[in-house]
Amino acid sequence: MKQTRRIRSMAVRELEQYIVVVTVRTPTNADWDQYLEIYRSAETRAKRVLVHCSAPPNAAQRVRLRDAEGRTPCLKAVIATTREARIAAIAINWFNPRMRIFGRNEVEAALDYIGAFDADRKLLHRTLDEMHDQLQKELTKPAPKLSPPI
Repeated sequence: MKQTRRIRSMAVRELEQYIVVVTVRTPTNADWDQYLEIYRSAETRAKRVLVHCSAPPNAAQRVRLRDAEGRTPCLKAVIATTREARIAAIAINWFNPRMRIFGRNEVEAALDYIGAFDADRKLLHRTLDEMHDQLQKELTKPAPKLSPPI
């Protein structure tokens, strides 16, 4: 298993047959470029993608994703946990018929859709939870103090 790649507003972990992506804040363009670089790699294209999305990419980023996917998008399950994420996923789905959208409580259905093996399900659940918790923790840390207390 590879390490989680932290891209400021998102996390990406490549597992043997899967890519797990978690967002809790809308990605910046620089963050999105890093994600697309991972997505475009040859070894990634054969994998199945599981996305847990609380904060979706913007319209321009969605267009860049469509262009990166080309004519053969990979199998993708998006667990959209907010209304905004669901709307963005629907827009992406228009161009990617191999992507399906699931609600917060439909993780098992999302795993079914990407054909997750029974042996991998526990790992995928744990990975989603770890990545989400870590991102939440990092993004809600108080800012460091700039001067010592008086």
